[in-house]
Amino acid sequence: MITPYGVNDLVNLQCRPIPSFQKDNAHLDIYRERVQRKGWAQRWPLLTISDL
Repeated sequence: MITPYGVNDLVNLQCRPIPSFQKDNAHLDIYRERVQRKGWAQRWPLLTISDL
């Protein structure tokens, strides 16, 4: 459920939780765990990961 939310995020290498995952800490924890588990920061070092 984590994807670039709009073309701007995609071309600017920005990753942030979609609005439905921004609603509470439980959903943000899912987002954070997935980003960590997938190793996105290591795989794409230029990617900006927003934690909100």
